[in-house]
Amino acid sequence: MPAPEDLQAALVASRRQRRALAVLSAVLLLVVAWLSVREREPPAADREREQQLALAALVEAGPGVWDSHADPDVGRILQPGLIGRRDRDTPIDSNAFGLREREFEWARPDDTLRVVLLGDSFVFGFGVEAEQRLGVFLEESLAQDARGGPARIEVLHLAASSWNIRAESAYLRRQLGRLRPHLVVHVVVVNDLDDAVGARGFGAMARFSPQVRERADGLVFLAQPHVGFRMAGDNTLLYAVDREGRDRYAAAATDIGRLAEATEAAGGRYLMLARWTRYLPRVPSHLGTQLRPEQIAYVSDEFALDSANRVGPEDFHWNPRAHERIARLLHGLILERELLPELDLPPRPEAAAEVAAIHAVGARAAARGREFEGVVDRLSLRSDVDLEAFTPDMARQVYGGLDDEGRVAPYCSLALAVDGGAYLELEGRQLRRPELAGARVRVFVEDHELEPLLLAATGALAQRWALPDGLLARRVVNVRFEAEDYVVMQPASQRCAAFELRRLAIVP
Repeated sequence: MPAPEDLQAALVASRRQRRALAVLSAVLLLVVAWLSVREREPPAADREREQQLALAALVEAGPGVWDSHADPDVGRILQPGLIGRRDRDTPIDSNAFGLREREFEWARPDDTLRVVLLGDSFVFGFGVEAEQRLGVFLEESLAQDARGGPARIEVLHLAASSWNIRAESAYLRRQLGRLRPHLVVHVVVVNDLDDAVGARGFGAMARFSPQVRERADGLVFLAQPHVGFRMAGDNTLLYAVDREGRDRYAAAATDIGRLAEATEAAGGRYLMLARWTRYLPRVPSHLGTQLRPEQIAYVSDEFALDSANRVGPEDFHWNPRAHERIARLLHGLILERELLPELDLPPRPEAAAEVAAIHAVGARAAARGREFEGVVDRLSLRSDVDLEAFTPDMARQVYGGLDDEGRVAPYCSLALAVDGGAYLELEGRQLRRPELAGARVRVFVEDHELEPLLLAATGALAQRWALPDGLLARRVVNVRFEAEDYVVMQPASQRCAAFELRRLAIVP
């Protein structure tokens, strides 16, 4: 049961939302009424101006910061024209395009050299002022040193908190012909294989992803142990021990490769900067498989974990000091790899020093693939997930779609050790919802689809499947449930479920 202070906070938030919705309704009524009494159809320029004024009024009245994007792969951007809005203590201004960036010409002028920094909350600058971000420092150093090239240099932050690689790549790739960057620096971080969520109507982040809308709130997160079970640590997704991890790496590598190819076809250059912490050996072998070696750079685990580079003790986002150091690193890589030859940049010793301290150390770690496989082989993986005796080790094997009450979302994915077993056993309960009677849940183990799980209105669930012969020698397998129908459990929070799981195990 929620604590009283939590209930009070929820009521306050609800009242604020009702007030915001009332203001929004009033603004809409005024706009409609004003347009209805016009004697003539206004010229196109006037109509566009009217739409901009109405949109600005709606943004001003709303409490959140996010707006839906027409592209479901992108899902979410900032509301345009934010001024001084705060999101979890981060002050945010946004431009007309819904980016935390100054106003700029979407179609790059010929007299401008443009660098695009693409990413999620690290490029967005979560926890720091806009002028403390790496692009500001990089633009200043490039402008100071340039001995040639276009008259203007601009470094732009194209980013949104919790975008994933699919969202980032789609946002830029589908607009490359107008943006025309000379260089794209794509900063990827460890949660970039997560599902990227959309926006709710009042500007808050949603519990669903437009990228996989059919899964409702059955989302995959690296931090699922904390999100679903309030337990510390990450799950095993980035080790790529089973189909879920391997498929997500493969999809991300394809998105990155398409973006890099499209960038070069548009006349620019592409560089991926990987902040992949202890999973760095997975970057060359899984994430960057469609890139050339010179298109990949690394942020060392030592830099990523150094408390001197963090926003806070438990917040790994870069603080202003780290942003400045990463800017020097990028300046050094631009020099070393001749990524902006137009500028005729002279040597910069402090930038070269950051390349040695941050990238070179990370590159050596990324090259330790065989050593990393030894770590993977020593992972302590269980052959069961038991909600009656749940442990942190079990939580680390859940990728998404299962909560601490055992409710299974429309999509649920987890890893189980085979450990000599030959059967998959499930024990659970129906949700006592008559609308689910006769619905099916598709069951997969790796690439094999098993007999479906049939739902009823009430009663226990118990089913046993023989594992396909090709899986018996595997060390770990991925088990997935995909429900053809489901129910809404909590309308206010939009929680969805298909059945309740008590125990799932691979047994002899």
